[in-house]
Amino acid sequence: MTPTTTVLSESEMLQLWRRLKLLEPLRDDCVVERTDGVALDVLLANEMRAWYLERLLTEPISRLPLSDISQSVVPTRTSDGAGLLDLPADCLRLAAVHCKGWHSDALLIEDNDPDAKVDAELAGEALAQANPFARGRCSRPVAIHSPGQLRLYTPPAGPIVIDRLLAVTLPPDGTYPLSPFLLSQLVISN
Repeated sequence: MTPTTTVLSESEMLQLWRRLKLLEPLRDDCVVERTDGVALDVLLANEMRAWYLERLLTEPISRLPLSDISQSVVPTRTSDGAGLLDLPADCLRLAAVHCKGWHSDALLIEDNDPDAKVDAELAGEALAQANPFARGRCSRPVAIHSPGQLRLYTPPAGPIVIDRLLAVTLPPDGTYPLSPFLLSQLVISN
């Protein structure tokens, strides 16, 4: 997680959500008994989880909490010399990748939606990776992200070492990592 990330437990997030929805503080100077009613906490928990997941999938990556998942991938080399990573199931979006020996982070190109409008320059860069003479090298690396995988063009000879792989990840159930931006949006949207 990034240093400015605040991690709330599900109960802490629910308590905050209830306050923002003006459902707390509860009056405790009276007694009320009911035998029916809505399971309000369940509804609120579903609502806040949906809000959170929507933000992880749609907000600009620079505004979200990032995790370094480099230790959870095992790079392999393909027959054409590129690197290949199978990404963990909790990886939602990628922010940066860097291999040992590269001079900079790779240019990340998303290749997971064939119907998406892709910048012509990025599309050309992605196509160039098929040509061993035009593909990215250590001075100008390129990474192409498709569902569940990341292709690296081109790691230096020898074992592939991933120094950094920053991603937006789906946190474990019961936790809510919040960047300062997400905290501000939580207040605004409620």
